[in-house]
Amino acid sequence: MKTAATLGVLIVFAVGCATQPSPPPASPAAGTAAAAATPKGEPLPPSEDTAKARLEKSPRHGEYEDVAMPSGGVPIRTWIVYPERKDRAGVVLLIHEVFGLSDWLRGVADQLAQEGFIAVAPDLISGLGPNGGGTDSVAGRDYTVLLGVLLMSSLLVIVANMLVDLLHAWLDPRIQVR
Repeated sequence: MKTAATLGVLIVFAVGCATQPSPPPASPAAGTAAAAATPKGEPLPPSEDTAKARLEKSPRHGEYEDVAMPSGGVPIRTWIVYPERKDRAGVVLLIHEVFGLSDWLRGVADQLAQEGFIAVAPDLISGLGPNGGGTDSVAGRDYTVLLGVLLMSSLLVIVANMLVDLLHAWLDPRIQVR
């Protein structure tokens, strides 16, 4: 059962890595409406080119936290941004694309904090980079894509082995599944 739950989590992660960001709005009016909802007409979310600059001038508190795994091993480095409010706030969990925890995703987290949410963005590449590092330890985007492909390939091998075992158990009458 524990293996099935782990496999389910890996499949959800693989599907998240395979998805592409949505295209920009089709009409200029839709883009203008989204820009008008943010202060100073800044786009929602920030573009990849402007994300780092917006993060540097953001008044919200953002920090990295290392989240320890219950089973031990490498902790997951997580970017957390808090809204500017005194009362309770909802939490939004952001899962990055295959390129890792980029400035763009950190900018999206900051934008969610501006809207009043606590934004949590774990770096799922933690421990997979050079010398056990995460996205920050990788020299370029190509390496993070390679890590994502390696993770997906491993998942496919696990699923293929499981299917072969099930097929073998189904076809061979000598094997009894309990």
